[in-house]
Amino acid sequence: MVGPDGEPRTIVPRKKHLKAKVTHYPAADIAVGGGRNAIPPEKWTILANDVWQVMQTSINARWTLENNLELWYNLCDMQTGGKDTPYYDSSDLFIPLTPSKIEALRDQVAAITFVPEYYIVTGLTPEASETAYIAQSYWNDEFRKQRSITPTWFEQHMNWLHLSLRDGTAIMEVMWNKQTKLQRYGVTMPKVGDDGMPVMDGDDIVQETHNVEK
Repeated sequence: MVGPDGEPRTIVPRKKHLKAKVTHYPAADIAVGGGRNAIPPEKWTILANDVWQVMQTSINARWTLENNLELWYNLCDMQTGGKDTPYYDSSDLFIPLTPSKIEALRDQVAAITFVPEYYIVTGLTPEASETAYIAQSYWNDEFRKQRSITPTWFEQHMNWLHLSLRDGTAIMEVMWNKQTKLQRYGVTMPKVGDDGMPVMDGDDIVQETHNVEK
């Protein structure tokens, strides 16, 4: 068959005697204007007024704190805006007491906490205890390792400490890429016979080496 555009068309045969059935939802279970437990309009008005009063009360209760936070941040950033006292457009420069106090406290805490061996690694098994010093040396070297673009871990910790002293708390997100590799080790163990018992050489147990991958 050829269509109006001159392209060949394939005719798909249709099935005959197809039956369609429509089931209407029972009208008795349909509530017009809301569900069965819909809130009446007069209660909506009461709830809306209560929510508005709670919002206004919360905003008013936090108003003093918001003003104090803005003042404290401005003192830390040495921003005071324009001043007209004691004369019009007077100087807004002042002694940076707040920033200097915060930085001095930051340096004092850093001198106590950021010791050369900042990370301490302890093995929970005898095998892990033998190699714990390797992991500890690696993490402490990474802590002060200079990077080309991103700041060092030490600088990130200093910023974290600085913000915590300014705001009372600070959060640092730590992310890393985990890499695993399979290595083969030679492990010496007793040689076992067909009976499942160690093979003896006089009074000594015969040892053999097996390659173990982990």
